[in-house]
Amino acid sequence: MVAGRRHRSGLLSDYLHRGRSCLSRDWKPPPRHALDHPATTLPANLAGPTPTPARAQAASRERPTPPTPPGDFATIDGAISYAQQSGFSIINLFTEHTPLNDFREAVGAEIIYLVLSHIAEIDKNASVTVTGSAMDGALTLTISALTPEASVLGGRRMGEIRALIDSVSGSVETDEQVGTWSLTAHLDPPGSAPVPEETP
Repeated sequence: MVAGRRHRSGLLSDYLHRGRSCLSRDWKPPPRHALDHPATTLPANLAGPTPTPARAQAASRERPTPPTPPGDFATIDGAISYAQQSGFSIINLFTEHTPLNDFREAVGAEIIYLVLSHIAEIDKNASVTVTGSAMDGALTLTISALTPEASVLGGRRMGEIRALIDSVSGSVETDEQVGTWSLTAHLDPPGSAPVPEETP
């Protein structure tokens, strides 16, 4: 039992790392430097005069600061907050009636990271709504995207998303309508999964 929990925790840590990497890659491209910014490297024959301190300071003020990941990035609300800071339009209607344990919070957060990355690869401007609830350890998350690319999203494979949810004995369903695509993940309360019968 302990070994299985360690395996799931290690798998989840790997998913969390990849999920945040996807967010950083898809939603937060590094700012483009102006040609007169000292961070830009030019060949010697093309380089102009060295920027004065005043020009360098002005250019640094113009550079957008990437959002700082929240300290609670491994929670459902933290994942949504991080995605919103990264530029995604998200309405958060998720309700946590009773607190989830840290492991379930991290699973929910990673589902959000992976699904939003799945959407962003097709339509970074999609309007997203997160609904669902947590009650007595049970978790339901529905992530809906309003996008003209709904049919494309519906036809894409979701290997990592399904693998993560399967690893915690959850279920996943998708729905595609005209202009809307959604995914619903459900996790039963811990300990409620049926115990497999022993083979005689």
